[in-house]
Amino acid sequence: MWFAMLDTNSLTLWTECNRTHLSNNKHGAALWLVDRLRDHRWRVPVGDPRAEVVVVPALIDWFNRKECGARGWEQHLQNLMGVVLASGKDTQAKPHVLIAQDYRS
Repeated sequence: MWFAMLDTNSLTLWTECNRTHLSNNKHGAALWLVDRLRDHRWRVPVGDPRAEVVVVPALIDWFNRKECGARGWEQHLQNLMGVVLASGKDTQAKPHVLIAQDYRS
């Protein structure tokens, strides 16, 4: 299955999160997964029509564990939606995958 992945550096739920605290936690698998998806052979650029899904590497588990700075949920959500909307109509129409495995998320 071909997939696209939004740029981690455009998401405040990535750039403003302390990515060192949950790496050894059972809820820290998102970092491992995003790292492996970055160079995966089935990844295509955002906007590529072959993509069947779009991975959104937002660290929701980190936010729920208070590891994402001083912004509130609404501000992070505005950023996330802005990035998705900027990805183009074809990308917006695809199913989006968020990684959240913490019961708090």
